Amino acid sequence: MDIFSFLRLILQSKLTIMRPKYVLFVLVALVACKKKQSYTDQNLVFENWRIYKPFATAQATVAYGEIKNIGSQAIKIQSIQCNCAKSTFFHQMIEENGKLRMQTWNEILLAPSQKVILEPGKNHVMLFDFAETGQGCELTIKAEGLSQISFKTPVIERE
Repeated sequence: MDIFSFLRLILQSKLTIMRPKYVLFVLVALVACKKKQSYTDQNLVFENWRIYKPFATAQATVAYGEIKNIGSQAIKIQSIQCNCAKSTFFHQMIEENGKLRMQTWNEILLAPSQKVILEPGKNHVMLFDFAETGQGCELTIKAEGLSQISFKTPVIERE
């Protein structure tokens, strides 16, 4: 039984005295499940990262998330790698003559307090020759003047 079925069962039950307590419990559980994942290292904050499982016949897939510079100096991100893919690239969407096309994004320059959002239909990370490990994947970021930064990222089903 999923959480929404449980909530529906509580709301339909005749135990009206217990309803508020159970509803509160379910709401708290839902909020806890929606908590953003976050990783901070060397003045960069990585939030809400996820890799989508590839389509059945595809060897490539995408990753999305946010990167924010919380430092007082600009940071130039030079590359991204993934232990679950043979090659990984930042892609940006460029509009030309009313049409969108993908282009490799060779570096991302983040000014202090600036955030880049990688999201569906817009800028993203492409992962080629993807092979899931079953335990999530590790993304590694290389930025000018910083040690490399690595963090675990979940692999999730497509919505």
